[in-house]
Amino acid sequence: MTPLGATPAGRLLSWLYGIAVAGRNRDYDRGVKPARKAGRPVVSIGAVHAGGTGKTPCALLTGRLLSQRGIPVAFLSRGYRRRSKNTVIVKPGDPAGWRTIGDEPALLREGLPEAWLGVGADRAAVAKAMVPLLPENAVFILDDGFQHRGLHRDLDIVCLPANPFSDRLIPAGTLREPLDNIKRAHLIALIGDRNERPALEAAREKLRTIIPDHPVCILYAKAGNWADLWTEARAARPPFSHPALISGIARPERFKAMVQSLGITPSVLRRYGDHHAYTRRDIAGTMVSGTDGIITTHKDAIKIRNINLVPRPAIWYLIMQLLFSSKGCENTFEHALYEIVSDKKSGLSPNGGLS
Repeated sequence: MTPLGATPAGRLLSWLYGIAVAGRNRDYDRGVKPARKAGRPVVSIGAVHAGGTGKTPCALLTGRLLSQRGIPVAFLSRGYRRRSKNTVIVKPGDPAGWRTIGDEPALLREGLPEAWLGVGADRAAVAKAMVPLLPENAVFILDDGFQHRGLHRDLDIVCLPANPFSDRLIPAGTLREPLDNIKRAHLIALIGDRNERPALEAAREKLRTIIPDHPVCILYAKAGNWADLWTEARAARPPFSHPALISGIARPERFKAMVQSLGITPSVLRRYGDHHAYTRRDIAGTMVSGTDGIITTHKDAIKIRNINLVPRPAIWYLIMQLLFSSKGCENTFEHALYEIVSDKKSGLSPNGGLS
């Protein structure tokens, strides 16, 4: 949805929205609405801005860091825009289509297939159902969880864009709640491209004056390899001279800019709304005269892969990575993460069992 901006309607609706958000947060702060404990440590990855802040890549990075330490991971997600409304629990190795679990949970599953996954609107209830199935030393990762305050979290990480300060509350802008509410978090992750480094560093310095007791880490979104949608072959560059670019993500302009920074100039651009469910017509309409293939995002590829296309056009998607800007940032992030599986915060004994 396009923000209304500083129009009279936008300002009024944002004011009303802000009252509702403040009331809800006040109820949780005062304990009127309790936050239920999951029975395992919970890391929440969330945002105050709607869409395109790097939450899902950050959740995947967090899962990989824990998995590398031998700690089982269980993702919790709402499964936005999925076709099914039932609670879904997916064990490691089990198949699960995006229509059942949602495109972003499917992206998490593809990126960390050894992880568990629970999908449902009430993440606390989903976690409760999963606990008897999980290893005792498992850790929940709550994707897009900052506003889901019904579930207690041991570590709250908020992802911010390079310039998080010039925005308004929904629907005038993209803020889900006032920026000042990041004080509720434990750690801030500023995420952007390397060419946004000056803005990211300036934002970190400003945040240090606003929340001096909160660690602030900078992470860079970096282009990795390209992958063939049908064969999963990898290459440093897609084999096209005149590709069409299609995307259905929150901030398509960032993907376009990254593609162009790699020396690829798309001959056709097709932009759809975030979480768009592709059809045969969408793909056929992209392959205009002179176009020799399609490039897209990993999130889009997950949905396009399930379309029965005959014949199959050549489609390649870009695999993104999140990298810490410095060893200091990496150490800060990992220290906060691993602390929750120590006996200090999570109630776990040093060997990973319940104390």
